[in-house]
Amino acid sequence: MVFCDAPFLFYFSGCIATSLWTSTCLTVIILAFNRLCDLVSVKLSNSLFSGSRVYIWLLIPLLYFLWFVWYCPVLLFTSIYYSEFSNPYVGTVFEAQAEDQYISWPMIANDTVTPLIMVLLYTVICIVFLVRSYRLKRNSAGSGAKLTDFQKTTVIQSCLICCLFVLCGAIYNYMDYYGAPVSLVTFSTIIWQACHGGTVIIYLIFNKTLRNEMSRYLIKRPAVIVSVSMYPSEGKLIHNTTTGPKLGLF
Repeated sequence: MVFCDAPFLFYFSGCIATSLWTSTCLTVIILAFNRLCDLVSVKLSNSLFSGSRVYIWLLIPLLYFLWFVWYCPVLLFTSIYYSEFSNPYVGTVFEAQAEDQYISWPMIANDTVTPLIMVLLYTVICIVFLVRSYRLKRNSAGSGAKLTDFQKTTVIQSCLICCLFVLCGAIYNYMDYYGAPVSLVTFSTIIWQACHGGTVIIYLIFNKTLRNEMSRYLIKRPAVIVSVSMYPSEGKLIHNTTTGPKLGLF
């Protein structure tokens, strides 16, 4: 199946996929900046992200998404590699001729700048984390620059989530403009899926509150059985409430 078979479907899906990917990249950058502010100073983090201010930060990726929808070249699916590329003729004899025509500089900038910013932010986060841990060890009283369990787990979660996006962006940038074997294309697709589905697994592993809430939701609960009987001679309804066997998903 090629672009000419379903041009609207190919273009629409490519437009959504391109815009969602770039806006997600910007979102994880904001997430990393939020974790850095929280680690440096809780007061600074609250002043920037507390209350209705968080909606302003969320508006930035939304505008970024709309900009890519309306003004930027989209990625188009090719059945040769079963993936989306900026050049729809990739893998054909016309690939070299159409390379300059379909090149997407905004996409190149996004996939290049995102890993660089992420590496910079998390390098600073690791430095701050190590410095505060060192100060905590020197302070026998445990006061001063004390790291809470919440700060530690949130930093670890953010690092793992953002590493997936850095890896995916770097691989795809190389794959799209320098070529790649089918094995690398398949691996990049798996990483791309992990960027969106792996977040849930990371949260479940490191977020104790989320695990407890899921356990409460999935735990077996006693079922209340209500039976109604009526005596014809008296015309009265008799309600009997009993506790039946426990019901649940497990």
